[in-house]
Order: sequence, then structure tokens, then C-alpha cells
Amino acid sequence: MRLILLLFRWVYKWFLLVYNVCYGLGIAGYFCILLTFLGFNILLAVRPDTAMNFGMLLLFYGLYFGVVSRDFSETCTEMMASSIGVSWAQTKHHTVPN
Repeated sequence: MRLILLLFRWVYKWFLLVYNVCYGLGIAGYFCILLTFLGFNILLAVRPDTAMNFGMLLLFYGLYFGVVSRDFSETCTEMMASSIGVSWAQTKHHTVPN
């Protein structure tokens, strides 16, 4: 049972790392686009279309792989939980309405 708990923890840590890296890429892309709109690309001697393309690339790759990794981690978690016999109905806490 201890090994199963460690496996869940390792999988969660790995996908959390991938998600955070992708989130950082998205934020970096957004700031690159924002700084291009404000004209900071001139200080770095970068053409506006190159800076904008780079920012859009970072933004969309970050968003795409962030969403894909989140969905993939959810699928892996459901498959691991079903393989050890844990159903989601057992993990939910039911409250009694007032």
C-alpha cells in the first residue's frame, strides 16, 4: 500500500512540474507580446514581427501543453485509481442538507 501511495505522489509531482513549466511559458509569451506592444523590442534590436511571433509561440505552446498535461494527468489518475479498486464515489464526502 505504501508503494501505491508513493506512485500517486510521484505521478502528481511530475505532472505538476510539467504544468507549472507550461504555465511559465504562457506567462513569458504574454509578457513578450505585451512588451512588444509597448515598444521594448526596439531596445533589444529585435524586429516587431519576430518578437510578436516568438511571444505568440510561447503563449500558445504553454497553453496547449498545459491543458494537454492536465488532461493526461487526470486520465492517468483515474486509470491508477481504478486499477487498485478505488472508486470516486468512495472518496467524495456527502453532506446532509440543512
